Amino acid sequence: HDLVEQSKRAKERADRDIAERACLGIENVLVEGKLASEDNQKSLVTDLKTLKETDPIKYSKQIDVVKKKLESMQESDYVRNCFDKKLDIELSATYETLNALKTQLWCHFDVDLKLIEQAVRMQLDDLKTNVQLEVDRQHLHPRYSELESTRRFAGVVTTFSIFSSQLPKIKAKFALDARENMLTQFRKLDLSSDNNMTILSKIIVKNWGVSRELGSSKEFKGEIQNKLLKKIGDAQRSVLGQALQKMQSDESTSEMSKLASEVIAEFPEFTSIARELYNKKAGSVTFKNALDHPDFKTEGEDLDKKALMMAFTTFDETYTKYVEEIVSSYHTYSQDKVLKSITKLSALLQGCRTSLQNEAKEVGELLGLVSAQWSFLTARKEGCTDLKRTDVMQPHGTQILGILCLLGLGSPALADRLVQIGTGEGKSISLGMTSVLLALLGFSVDVVCYSRYLSERDYDTFRDLFHNVGVSHRIHYHDINQLTSKVMQGGTNMPNARAAFLALLKG
Repeated sequence: HDLVEQSKRAKERADRDIAERACLGIENVLVEGKLASEDNQKSLVTDLKTLKETDPIKYSKQIDVVKKKLESMQESDYVRNCFDKKLDIELSATYETLNALKTQLWCHFDVDLKLIEQAVRMQLDDLKTNVQLEVDRQHLHPRYSELESTRRFAGVVTTFSIFSSQLPKIKAKFALDARENMLTQFRKLDLSSDNNMTILSKIIVKNWGVSRELGSSKEFKGEIQNKLLKKIGDAQRSVLGQALQKMQSDESTSEMSKLASEVIAEFPEFTSIARELYNKKAGSVTFKNALDHPDFKTEGEDLDKKALMMAFTTFDETYTKYVEEIVSSYHTYSQDKVLKSITKLSALLQGCRTSLQNEAKEVGELLGLVSAQWSFLTARKEGCTDLKRTDVMQPHGTQILGILCLLGLGSPALADRLVQIGTGEGKSISLGMTSVLLALLGFSVDVVCYSRYLSERDYDTFRDLFHNVGVSHRIHYHDINQLTSKVMQGGTNMPNARAAFLALLKG
């Protein structure tokens, strides 16, 4: 009898120990974030099964604890916070975790997902309402240009399709509504009136933004081509192009300015008009004007203006010689001769590439040759047959000054160059040309932009030149996220952020 009692007590102690370990295991996996792990989910199921077999009372209590935890993961406040902070991936992962637990915990209790599904749908309904308001607004509305809700909706469609399979269809409907609303506004305007071209440009730019965010850029372009550009004359197209160019240069509305830039780049009709306007405007500012202008200020060093002027003079002589050939007829342009000269000069300069101040003439000539080649390739790609100087894609005084400063022409060394160029003054061209010259000197070049769209657009602008002069393998365009990933994954040249920030604070 004593042996039986001892054995019974020993089993009870063992069961208590096992139950205690199971409770600790459950407590451990219920810590914030751990339930997302498949291993932790399996551990939870195993520990609950163990408790059920060893201590029914503790099992019942732990079931209540687990239920409470899963309910807290579905609270409307949590869902709203995720939406407000755009934590879409986290919220989606939470739902997938709950769904997985519903499958695995079926023999213990039913995991009801109605709370989180209802909370997410409420947020989606609010977002859809706001998108419809943005799409339906007329051009006189003070918040007409806002795209925040449309952009947000486009971002959640893929992530939250697990909650609603109708989201892609709703997205397509919004895009269709936007195009129909745009065409309705077109019909209300007198398209023969120059005064209405500013309003028209605003409508086009806003709806381009909507269409791009909702993935219907192709359909938008078709509507503009067929329902607008084919119905207005050359004079109206020119005025419309000028209105878009003005919007692009307006720094007070940065969002619309960026979108106007995209519209101009997407439509050849607007690109040629904008280019001619830009060439006339930029061409009126000579290199010397830019160099002597009071807005051209330097900090931390005195630039060698003599070297800069010498480089420009050589550039101008070289570029003018070859661009006149292009304007005359690009069929007789000396492309092979230019490419050989580029190769020869690049090899010559590679030996002193970190300090080019004393090589102003050679750098100016190389820049002139590369610029001429770019103008030629662009004219050929666009199939121009009736060229004039204002139609040719070309760098101008402000851009040349920026390029030469980035290359360190006015300074003792090529390092730590920072140049500020105003909106509409040609940052894309300055960066593209600088990238080519640096690559020709043997450097690997990373060009970064805040927008992936603009980064890809700018790369496409210079793609043919990169390949033509043989440096495409050295030049890489990124948005900020892509460059960050590249640096993080590369494992080398990682900046010491803490030290850099402290140095900045200390001045």
